[in-house]
Amino acid sequence: MAGSTASTTTPASNNNNPLAVRNAFLKAAIVRSQKLPRQLYSTGGEVQFTLPHAGYGIFCILDFDGQIVTTGSGGSQKFSDKAPWNLFDKVSFDDYLGINRISCTGHDLHERLLARKYEFDENNQNLIQAYSNQRLDFSLGGATGAAGTYPLVFSEVVPISLHENTTEGSFPFTIPNGDNVITVNFASETGSTNDSVIKTTTAGFTNTFSGTVGCTYYYWDVPAGTQLPVDDFALVHELRRVKDTSALTAGDEHRYTLRTGRTYYQIIQNLRINDAGDTADVNTIDFYIDGDTSTMTETLVAYLTRMYLKHGRDQEPGIFIWDFWSKPWTPNQYGSLETSLELDSDTDVTGNSYVSIFMESMYTTSKILSDLANMPGGQKS
Repeated sequence: MAGSTASTTTPASNNNNPLAVRNAFLKAAIVRSQKLPRQLYSTGGEVQFTLPHAGYGIFCILDFDGQIVTTGSGGSQKFSDKAPWNLFDKVSFDDYLGINRISCTGHDLHERLLARKYEFDENNQNLIQAYSNQRLDFSLGGATGAAGTYPLVFSEVVPISLHENTTEGSFPFTIPNGDNVITVNFASETGSTNDSVIKTTTAGFTNTFSGTVGCTYYYWDVPAGTQLPVDDFALVHELRRVKDTSALTAGDEHRYTLRTGRTYYQIIQNLRINDAGDTADVNTIDFYIDGDTSTMTETLVAYLTRMYLKHGRDQEPGIFIWDFWSKPWTPNQYGSLETSLELDSDTDVTGNSYVSIFMESMYTTSKILSDLANMPGGQKS
């Protein structure tokens, strides 16, 4: 593939220190990228990107570059509070073995970026991304909208490794067996809920979306003879979103049990009360281990103060973060893990209300190790 240096690498032996092997690999590596052909957006459709058989994956950047043509008059409309990132209704990443590593929404990836990087544009509170000089914006022509043509440009970061400074969760993309594929499904453009991109309040306008979706793949390329951090490549970096549709009741505690057998780095919950992100109606935030053993119980004010102290900014309404990056929960440390949000007794739950749970974790698979061990002459890159 273009931009990839042909080389032979050797799986690390069990006698090597895994951390030393990882550091040596990263020191030897060159970060490269490949831009895939852009694909045409279609209403309610999907696009797929087959990633190049090159290097060891770090992350991909998906971007939408298009416009909204608004025609008509007399109506009133506004973007969803999840827009524009929720145009990507589902983002999936399946590796060459058929392992589904990512299954979440574009808005989940946006919230992950905020939780990890805390970057935002002081001059545009709706655009919470970091670009160097060019502002990539979206607009509907004012609070009530107007007929016209408006740009719609945004991007998403799709992680492969745990982060850009470690090979944990990455794997060789050069193994010839099968493909690594990112799939993007598109959401409804206009509707009555915040799950659509434009939430229409009164009739009068017609909106036509058009554009293209691009994907840029970033990876490590290493010289011949570089040992592989095989222990890291045995880890699957998993991002998964679950929408809990169980009824929410004023004064009740909403608890969610995490899947076992995983090392957890962070949980991001989005509380929606009557189809709007809602922080103020939460009374107590908690996290439980092995049943009813609480690791941290906080009032809303205490939680928000701690989050501001840690992140340097408030999160979007309804977003609650359990951050374990400094000390992840490993499977040998727990029998069960549960998140908890307790609603105020006077919460007015009358409309579309639910909690979505975004989980970032890692678990071990031996399949990639088998492929590495069985390839003659070591891994080709």
